[in-house]
Amino acid sequence: MDLAAHRAGDRTHGGRAPKKPLTPEDAFWIEVSLAFGGRSPEEWQEVITPEWRDKLLQYRHQYGPFNAPLRMERMLAKTASLHFKGLDPSKLMEWPKEEPQEATLDGVFGMLKSVARKDK
Repeated sequence: MDLAAHRAGDRTHGGRAPKKPLTPEDAFWIEVSLAFGGRSPEEWQEVITPEWRDKLLQYRHQYGPFNAPLRMERMLAKTASLHFKGLDPSKLMEWPKEEPQEATLDGVFGMLKSVARKDK
């Protein structure tokens, strides 16, 4: 990659994030690449066998992200929740992020009904 061209503003998206969101698979391979280093996500995909990929996914699901600062954040949030009654540790953590739920007509109408009841 030509860093001089990149710094000079020769970006495909004009400095903005791409419109296409990351897939969970893309995010996984980027995290693997950042955690282990030395290779691009594509290179890691080529050298990690499907068996080890599944083990990494299972580990990540069970123990959290490979990112050490996020793992530390989880530990501190759990420790803080022991000292403060009613504190939900997930409210202090950036990971795991809750997936936004898709709006449905029933959900929207239910929300409007609850707001209408509060106004009365």
